[in-house]
Order: sequence, then structure tokens, then C-alpha cells
Amino acid sequence: MDRGGERGQSVVVGSLLVFTILVLSFSAYQAFAVPSQNAEVEADHFQNTESQFSQLRSNVINSVGTDAVRSTAVRLGARYPNRMLALNPPPARGQLETTAPGDVEFTTTTEDVCRTGGTPTTRSLVYDPSYNEYRAPETIGYGSRIISRQFESGALYDQRLVTSGSGNDEISLYLLTGDVSASGVDAYSLAVNGSERHTTTLTSPTIVLPSRFDADTWNAEIVDNRGDVSAASASGERVTLDFTGGTYDVSCAVVGLGSDPAFTPPADGGGEDPPDEEDSGGGYGTGSETDYSSDEDTQTVSVRNGKWNGLTAVDEIILSGGESIFETGDNTRERFEYSVTFRNTETGGNYTVRYVYTKQPGNSPTEKVVFNPQDNNENTLVGVPYDGTFENITDSTRPYGGVDLLDATTYDYNDGADVSDAIAAVKALESENTEVITSEIRGRTDVTIREEALVTAVQPDPSGDDDLTFVRLHFETATDTTGWQLRDDEGESTILPSATLSGDVYFAVDETAFEDERGLDDDTVYALDTTVEDDGDALELVDSQGRLRDEMAYNGETTTKGAWGIDAIDEGTVAVRNQSNTDYYDNDTQGDWKRVDQSNFFGSATRPRVAFVPGDQQNNILTVDNTSSVTNVTVGPQIGILGPMADLTGDGTDEIPFVDGNNRLAYADSDGSITVLAYDNNDQRVNPKKQPIGVGTRAGDDEASVYYVNGSNYLYRVADGENPTLVEPDLLNGSGNAGTFKPTGVAGLADFDGEGDEEVIVFNQSAIAYLDETGGSTAVEVVDLGTRPPPDFNERQLSQGIGKPVTYDGAVQVPIVDGGVIALVDESGDVTPVHNPTPTRASGNNKALGKPIAPRDWDGDGTLEIVYINGQPTTGAPQKSLTLIEIDAGSDQSKVRTVYGQVVKEKGVG
Repeated sequence: MDRGGERGQSVVVGSLLVFTILVLSFSAYQAFAVPSQNAEVEADHFQNTESQFSQLRSNVINSVGTDAVRSTAVRLGARYPNRMLALNPPPARGQLETTAPGDVEFTTTTEDVCRTGGTPTTRSLVYDPSYNEYRAPETIGYGSRIISRQFESGALYDQRLVTSGSGNDEISLYLLTGDVSASGVDAYSLAVNGSERHTTTLTSPTIVLPSRFDADTWNAEIVDNRGDVSAASASGERVTLDFTGGTYDVSCAVVGLGSDPAFTPPADGGGEDPPDEEDSGGGYGTGSETDYSSDEDTQTVSVRNGKWNGLTAVDEIILSGGESIFETGDNTRERFEYSVTFRNTETGGNYTVRYVYTKQPGNSPTEKVVFNPQDNNENTLVGVPYDGTFENITDSTRPYGGVDLLDATTYDYNDGADVSDAIAAVKALESENTEVITSEIRGRTDVTIREEALVTAVQPDPSGDDDLTFVRLHFETATDTTGWQLRDDEGESTILPSATLSGDVYFAVDETAFEDERGLDDDTVYALDTTVEDDGDALELVDSQGRLRDEMAYNGETTTKGAWGIDAIDEGTVAVRNQSNTDYYDNDTQGDWKRVDQSNFFGSATRPRVAFVPGDQQNNILTVDNTSSVTNVTVGPQIGILGPMADLTGDGTDEIPFVDGNNRLAYADSDGSITVLAYDNNDQRVNPKKQPIGVGTRAGDDEASVYYVNGSNYLYRVADGENPTLVEPDLLNGSGNAGTFKPTGVAGLADFDGEGDEEVIVFNQSAIAYLDETGGSTAVEVVDLGTRPPPDFNERQLSQGIGKPVTYDGAVQVPIVDGGVIALVDESGDVTPVHNPTPTRASGNNKALGKPIAPRDWDGDGTLEIVYINGQPTTGAPQKSLTLIEIDAGSDQSKVRTVYGQVVKEKGVG
């Protein structure tokens, strides 16, 4: 039978199917891909327009007092890329125009501030995009020194009308005249021509300004961070601004848009012009010079693009309110840069701190902070900030503002050099011989350079006597506290002494009783007049200029900025600020604080502590206690692995056992001396592996022994002043003998099986084993850990992640690190995660590294906690810092907190 016709039909059908698929694919591309790509083009255009408005503001400011006409190119619309087949809509057109002019009035003075013999006016310049796809933005505007960005979801406002400086606060008016009306796609060149500037001093002025925004918007979003300015509605689409902060330096200039200024302010009567804040380079500049005055505040400055002399304290370099610029040409990129150089006036030595942010289109941004002492010598260090640093610098709504470049918690130690030494070197510049000689910016930012003053401990309800209620403050640098106050949310204040305070200072209800009870020097204790309520309060530390320097809240109360507080500050509990090495945490969040029992806070000899090796010095052993006090115990050989702290010498104090880089077992005493317990160059069988070691006191012994595994997997023990002893070689398989278990490390001694005698607990990668060496063991009991049931668990690999046995829930259990999760293993092999493994493993958060861990009753409340090296903290600390988890944490992340907020070596926690 002839089937050729049928074959022809199949070819036709196939061709139709292919054609249909092509049509559908093209339709989908046209309907979805093209709009998405065009939305990206429009979003890039909007970002460029924002940059152009920032450059316009620079040109407005820098046109004043010069004969030069400055121009800004504003591209009105967005053109889409050519497409071979797909269709584009018409280019997105935009409109740039001025609003109607409105009158400016000064109602509390008869002085002519902005115009002689007439009423001054001003207007705003507004850009309105008409995008086809990117619908989020609505307008960008500039007027009254405010750049506004309005979106469908809300608005952002960047005001420079009123600012704080080292002297009087400043009100800077730049009145706009001239008409602008342009629409289309191409670039529009906007020329600006400024008048001279008039300056004067006014007390609590009231100014009426034309405004596109109502009074509620001014109060809630534009001047919300200033307590000295309030807005009210006025006639003719204007607002009335009442300034209540006392004396202000007021300046006024007139700028013509596309023409000469329509009028000019009065001739200046000899007052100096305020410093230029931006220059003609779209934000590039070396700034101006400002001398400090001891009558104002020699320690604090918040001046843009400043060059400052006479600075004496360098505890904080805070960048805030930043704006980047766009560099175009052969290397198009977004860029922000700030640098400050300190000079010693006696030696001439320099030290520069420079922050750089760069983002090229299509690439991830790069950030770095360069610490460069002595003119580019070999000691230059580069620190890499955490993701989000630039966002915090540029986020004008961030509580307390910006980022401190001299805060160790700003840096990700895994992505750059350890900058802790560099930060310490900058802080060491605090002396009367140090001054700031330059500061340079690409883009712009506010910078505050000052000494650090913090609330670091509060006890509202001490056990036994309410007269012992106290607040502790910390002054990083010697600070004149004349005029400072510690006040609560009801207005009660403690006036700080007219004295120079430094370090930790206590304020107590009864000074004498507090000194006697707590054993403190009377030079560090002052009277507390503020009522610190048991059931909750909010405390503020305010300096002589009325600026909020720090605050904290507790027991249901919240801070005025950031709305956070710490709870459960009950009787006998002290709220304590965490420390990173010797620096206090200052991230202005609840995570800066912890709770400590008063017996642990004041009783240093019995405070729980752990040992560790710092990330930048692998020959050091440090300890940190539950008040965040860090002690450098010893500098010795390179550390291989740490063991659990224990009293090895019978002197009542704990020593720190360890295996060093040369496979010597030793311990460090509290005075820093090192004693070798096991090492023999001629008989290396007694030398330990760099594997976990255990400590315990055998029945009948007076002193503790250290248990360890040698290079051939034999188990040894050794006590101070004795020779190493081989333990049960016939039962523990050490190099192919007939033993039943091959250990790789030791957990310690405990009554694991609950039968009354302590056993030696050893382990390898897949199992835990124990034997009673003093009871004449004939067998090793093996607890096979097996595999986890899916989906939460993977095959167990203990590696080095194990800790000293503990008693919990009525039984001895061994803490282990199991796939990044802290867990407890009992004698039957049951494994109980300390924290909920599913979200922890899925996100990688709070993942414990497989190194020795340290159980402690850290808070002194009878409940166990475990300290470990955290591979992915959620507390803001860097990777490989020390974290504590409460043994009943479950999925409660509030029971996970930082113990030591700097990077440590992966040598375990002792």
C-alpha cells in the first residue's frame, strides 16, 4: 500500500509544531523578557538621575561666592537597546521643571537675611519620570537643601537645611530662582549661577518656607532626627519651621537656575562664610578647615568634608548619611571614599584610615578599610567590612547613624587581615600631640570623630540591699564630664561630676556602702540620683552639648532610637555589655547585652571562664570570663590543640593543658609559666597527637591526670611531676594489636554507665567508648553513634568536636559537635541536639566547628551552657568567634550569644 501521503502529512504536522513552538517562545520573550530587561534599563537610569541631582546640589553650593557658572547634565529619559526581532516601546520620556515660587519669611527677626528691601522667594526643581515598566519611583526633587526621592511605597529625604557642627548648629538656605521646563529623552544642561552668601546669628528663629511636603511629613520623616526643629502648616503651600535649640549660625545665598539670581542677599558684614561642603567635582573634595574650641567640645566634631586641628581623642570614626557618586567614561562605576589622616605634631608621623566602596555595573560591590601608618610602609593593613556596611553608612534612617571604623565588630576577619592591631594603633594616638590634618571624600558623608562613652552595666535590684543599686559607665579616653547627665525616661537625672573621668566609673545609690561591699576604690564611685526602677527603665547618657551619647533599656522598656531592650533583669542579676577582646560591643542593639548573676559579676576569682587561642597570635593563650574580661595567660610555643581547664597542681587554681605544635603535652599556669608533662625526643611513643585531651582524677589519686592518645593511637595518662603511663594497651587498639577499640581522642573521666565508678571516655570518628581502668576492666564498652535518621542528620563524623562529660537531666552525657550541631550523647547512644538542627543546618547559622567545646555554668544560675567556635554566627560577630548556647536552647535563638567577638584559631575551647 502506498503510504507516501501519510508521510507527507507527518512532515507538515511536525513543521507546524516547530513553528508553533517558535511563535510561543517569541511571544513569551516579547511579553516577559523584554519588559524585564527594559525595567532594568529604567532602574539604571533612575539611579543615574539620583547621582545627577547630588551633583546638582554640589554645583548649587559651590556656585556661591564665585563668578563661575556651573552646569549639570540631567538625562531626561531612558532609551532601550536595539533588538533584532522583539519590539520596544517608545523611549521613556521624563520631565524636569520648577515649582511655583513662594515667599520666605523670618518671623522672629526684622533683620534682612536673604534679601534687602523685599520679600525673598524660592522654589523647588522636580524630575518626573514616565517609565514604561519601572513603576516604583515617582519623582526626585531638590529644594530648601533637601533631596527627596518619592516612590509608590514611600519616600526618602536627605536634608541639609539644618546641621550640627563643632560650634553652633547651622541653618543654610540656598534659594532657587529662574524657570526650568524641559521634557524628552536627551540630556538637559542645567546651568547654575550663585550670589554671595550672607551670614548672621539668630536665637531660636522661626522660618517660613515654600514646601512640596506638609508639616506632618517634615516632622515624621525630614527632621525626625532633630529634637530642636518642629514644623507647622502655613499659608500658600508653605511650612513654618520653629528652631528651639538656642543660637544658630544662619546663612543665605541665592542661586539662579539657567539665569542670574533674581535678587541677592545683603552684603555680609564681615562674618566668615561657612565651610564649603562639596566641590565642583560632583562630590570630590579636600574640604575645609575648622579649629576646635575648648568652649564647645574638643572631643567631638560632625562637620562634612572637614580638615580639623586640635583633635585629642580617636576612639570612634563614625561615617553616616553618606552618598556615593557615579564616575563615568572608560570606567563607569559607583564610588564612595573617605579618608582621614592623623599627624603627631612632635614626631611628624602620619596614620591614615581610608574607607573605599566601589561597584561596577553587573558586579558585586567591593569594600575595604585601609589602615596605613607612616606613609605607605610595610605595616599597611586592609580590613574587609561585613556585608551591609555601606548600606548602614548611607541609610539616613539607621538608629544612631552610620558605622564606626574603629569598632572591631565592623570587620569580617575571614575576608581580610586581622585589623585589631591597626585599630589599637589608631586609638593609641589619643594625646595632646595628635591632630587631624586631612580628610578627603569621593561622594559625601557626615563624620563624627570622638571619644567613646558608654553605659556598660546596670543592676536595678541587687540581692540584699537596694542601696547597692548601680550603673556603670565607661569612658574610653579621659573625658571632661562637666555638664553631662545620666537620666531616665521620667526626666530624673544624675549630674556627672565636673571632673575628668576615664575607664570604668560606678554610680551607686549609697557610695560608701557600695565601695565597702564591692571592694571598689572610692575614686571610681559616685552618687546615683536617678531612680533605677526594678520593673523596667530606660537610661540615657547625654553630654554637655545635649547630645545622646548612649542609652539602654530593660524589663519591658525600650530605647528611644531602635526600640530595643534587654529583659529578665531580676533580683540579683546584672545587665552587662558584652566585650570583644577589651572593646565593648556598641552596635546599639539588644545583642550588645547579656545577663550575669551578681556573684559572678563581682567575684572575679570564681567567675566561669574559657581558654582559647586568638586569631592573630597562635602562640598566645587567652581566657575570657562571663563578664567579657579578657586575660592574656601566656605567650609560648605554637598551640596545636587545647584541653579542658582544670586544677592540675592542687593549688586551687585552674591550669590550661594543651598539645603544642611540636607534639608536646604541657600546661599553662595562671602566672603564664609553662610546664611540659609528656615529651621524649628519644622515646616518641609517649608523645601525644594533636587530638582532644581529657582531664580527671582517678579514684585514690590526689591530683588530676591528663589523658591523651599518642601517634600510634595508644591511650596514656600523666599527672604533674610524674611520667606518662600506658593505659590498658590490650583493650584499646593501638597499632594493629588485638584490642577492641582504636581511639583518636579523649573526652575525660565520668561515671558514664551510672554504676558508681568513673570510666575513661574515649572516642573515634564514629563511636564513643569507655572503660574502668581502676576497676580491672576486661572489656571496652562501645557506644556506636551510627547514622542520623533523615532528613535532619548526616553520617556522624566526630572529628575533634567533643567536650568534657557533664551531668544533665539526671545522667552523665558527653557533649559533641555533630554536623555543626551541638548535641549530648548518653551511655545508650541516644543523641539529643542542644539546638534545633533543622533550621540551624539549613541556614548554616550558629554552626559549631568540629573542635573541642567547653561546658560551663556560665551565668551562675545552675543551668549548663556550652561555649564553642562558631562558623556562622547570627549575633553580628565574625566567623570563628566564640559563641555560647544554653543547653536547653532548642530553636530559641535568644539563648545563643557571643562570648568573644573576634576571630579565634581553630584550636578548640578549653
